[in-house]
Amino acid sequence: MQPDSRLTCCARWVGLSIWLCGCTQPTIDDFDLSESGTTTSTGSSDRWLDIATWNIETFPKNNLTSATVAELILRLDVDVIALQEITDDVAFQQMVDEIPGWEVYFDSQWYAGLAYLYNTDTIDVADNYEIYTTEPYWSAFPRSPQVMEFGFFGVDFIIVNNHLKCCGDGALDADDSDDEEARRLEATTLLKAHIDTHWQGKRVVVVGDLNDSLIDAPVNNVFLPFLDDAENYLFADMDIAEGDAADWSYPSYPSHLDHIVITGALFADFARDNSYAKTILVDESFENGWPGYERDVSDHRPVVLRIALPEVLPAP
Repeated sequence: MQPDSRLTCCARWVGLSIWLCGCTQPTIDDFDLSESGTTTSTGSSDRWLDIATWNIETFPKNNLTSATVAELILRLDVDVIALQEITDDVAFQQMVDEIPGWEVYFDSQWYAGLAYLYNTDTIDVADNYEIYTTEPYWSAFPRSPQVMEFGFFGVDFIIVNNHLKCCGDGALDADDSDDEEARRLEATTLLKAHIDTHWQGKRVVVVGDLNDSLIDAPVNNVFLPFLDDAENYLFADMDIAEGDAADWSYPSYPSHLDHIVITGALFADFARDNSYAKTILVDESFENGWPGYERDVSDHRPVVLRIALPEVLPAP
């Protein structure tokens, strides 16, 4: 980095600090994601890739949202954040411009669009694009899935960011093309088909507000295409869905709607020490708890996937 670049970076950081301090925000504590990847309990050297999915509900909700979200991003200290519900792309870009070391990809033409934020120190983006963009797929995908292909210290990954159709009555009616559950089932079927056809054997992570429960009975479960192929797909957040409701990503209902699917190429790394999926209870760091977080930020909490990678991986 050139000296003048370092000065620019410092100036941007100072500007952000003044901006944040100028707002009457609650103190936001550090989250349990701040460790740098060093060693596992077995002593092997790892790098940790952290990917977050976060519906930030019609960003920005008010004039405090940008400053609060910017601070939360710095506190989370992850590598990639897949975001849903960006309604003001100008305000969003202005916020990102004030966060040193971060870049954004936002090219969604849909209402409450999708975006990626990524740390330029660790993420080398190869390509960004959307899939299933034409009219025959609009029922399944009210917002086209957004893909980012990137490298992380020489290891290649693909992320697919989604925000599926909301609502419904909990009962899947596959014969009704307007049924919300049927539309989500069609979406998961199409996502799996695309991965099976184009990305077989690759490290793929499907994330987003998928707007349904993982633990519904099979007759009503919209995620069966993935769940029924356990040799090749795993919901990394299944323990969250099956666990205490206090840890769910959408506590207002309450329900757990924000999910992370990984492909078989990541199974061994996800099973390693230090890998996990967890909901980050950001609202607990606000002085007034959930009401303040929901008022200024979102009705969803972020969910983070950590993948512990050995420094040298075998060829895929």
